[in-house]
Amino acid sequence: MVVPSKMFLNKLADLRLRRNILVRWQEADSFTLIELLIVIAIIGILAAAVVLVLNPQQMIAQGRDSTRLQDIKTLNSAIGEYLANGNTALGTANVVYVSVPDPTLASGATSTCASLGLPALPSGWIYNCVSTTTLQETNGSGWMPVNFHSISTGTPLPTLPIDPTNTTSSGEFYTYATNGTSYELTAHFESNNYQTYAASDGGPDPSAYEAGTSLTLTPFIHGMVAYWPLAEGTGLTAYDHSGWGNNGTLSATTDTPVWTANCFNAKTCLTFDGLDDYVNFGTPANFDNLNATFIAWINTTYTFSDMRIIVNQATSTHNFLMIMNSGNIVAATVQGSTTQWEQTQNTYNDGKWHMVAAVRNGDNAGNLQIYVDGQAVALTTNTGNSWSMSDTAKMGAKSSSQFFYGGEISKSYVFNTALTAAQIQAIYNAEKP
Repeated sequence: MVVPSKMFLNKLADLRLRRNILVRWQEADSFTLIELLIVIAIIGILAAAVVLVLNPQQMIAQGRDSTRLQDIKTLNSAIGEYLANGNTALGTANVVYVSVPDPTLASGATSTCASLGLPALPSGWIYNCVSTTTLQETNGSGWMPVNFHSISTGTPLPTLPIDPTNTTSSGEFYTYATNGTSYELTAHFESNNYQTYAASDGGPDPSAYEAGTSLTLTPFIHGMVAYWPLAEGTGLTAYDHSGWGNNGTLSATTDTPVWTANCFNAKTCLTFDGLDDYVNFGTPANFDNLNATFIAWINTTYTFSDMRIIVNQATSTHNFLMIMNSGNIVAATVQGSTTQWEQTQNTYNDGKWHMVAAVRNGDNAGNLQIYVDGQAVALTTNTGNSWSMSDTAKMGAKSSSQFFYGGEISKSYVFNTALTAAQIQAIYNAEKP
């Protein structure tokens, strides 16, 4: 038997030691990598938690918006499959089908949603609501009138999706409209991150996400370029909810307009002191149009002359105005040295809420029309003015910070279209106290 030498044994021991060191190093390296991955995961969770803590409402709203986007895409795809299968029945024309149920209905019944406070529709259009029990049925009895069971391969939808919030008070619900051959689906997003989807979907309404084969079917009043609910209740910003981003800044020499609770329809509003405060909307580029409509809900007892309600103005010789003049409502345009104006005979500084509207119809020789509480009360024809709206816009003062309004102002709008009498009346009927 050959006995290994001491030198050989020493070398073998050394090799074993080196191997053990290498194995331990490799094991340590792998353990460090695992630890690194765990740390990265923890950092990600903590980062998400920090964002959620700092801005929880936006994070939650984004989650709901993600659902809305997927729901509309799913519905659009299902209707495409339905049509591709040879089906043609899409529903009744001039009807807006909504995903909000009418809780007063018995199972299988329908209504025009009259008690739900939905946005006003133009003449000739109606809403359609179904009962809570059939709301999500896919056989044509749900909120959408499409019978997906008639697809030969079976319905692609287990139930009809509905908006995560699905209330008329929030404005967040789905709609469906058809003319018999084409269709349109809409949804409204809450979060800032999803507004780009609504603005770039190819439809005319920047505040709604629109999908389908015709993106102009839903008859909501398009052309809205500013909508200020004035419901913030705090802060120095009056946010524009039209989708165009024409936010306003509360401004004054000494103090700003005051947020006031329980105003119009128990909502907040702004109270102006008639001395120095106003809301500045800058120079909205999308106000530029020959046709225009200004609408505001006002409440005042002030008797001042020339109180500016809403003004779009560059200089004293270039403007479109809606004014209260010693209680009378005035609509005026000024272009160069030519001034055209109309004034109501009655006064409205009676301490009650009134919806006042000034409409300029540039397509009809520049007519100026004034409406109060949905009714036409004054008209000037053939003004002939040609002008632009893309200049300084303010609420409660002239662009040069003069002629301050005193009293309260609530929900207000600007349209770059001349709304019709029926549309003005519809808005009033939907919003009146």
